[in-house]
Amino acid sequence: MAMAAVALSLTGCLLPEKFEASVNFKPDGGYTYKYGGTAVHFLAAAAIKEKGSLPAKDEDGLKREAEKAAKAPGVRRMTYTGNGRFDVQIDEDVKAGRQVSTLKIFNIRRDKDGVFLLAVPPMKEKDRDQLRSFGIKVNGKAEVFLPANT
Repeated sequence: MAMAAVALSLTGCLLPEKFEASVNFKPDGGYTYKYGGTAVHFLAAAAIKEKGSLPAKDEDGLKREAEKAAKAPGVRRMTYTGNGRFDVQIDEDVKAGRQVSTLKIFNIRRDKDGVFLLAVPPMKEKDRDQLRSFGIKVNGKAEVFLPANT
């Protein structure tokens, strides 16, 4: 599996690993999304499991992609630390009705009645088993803050 071609979709392949995340809703329905911790590139983890390590060119490609991703809105830090892992800091203000652009842990949407629905994407047991087999352990804390009722 050539990682260089896959690295172009870096943020779509990142999974949270060790982290603290929060969503702080504003009265207008916008919110601030914060994420601090590590993330793992799923396809890199699969390649490491299969071959034992990543070729230097793939490691370099992931480092370059992290440098590009670090310029995305709200990304304060995105550093490639090796072996498919990244150190990530996000602090993104999101307008009402929009989704975060990087490391989306929560799905947030507004229903037809104006009620906000917040959910964590479901994961099947076989997917959890696969993550474990790749050495990926999701371990984090997520908090949700709501505006005061007035």
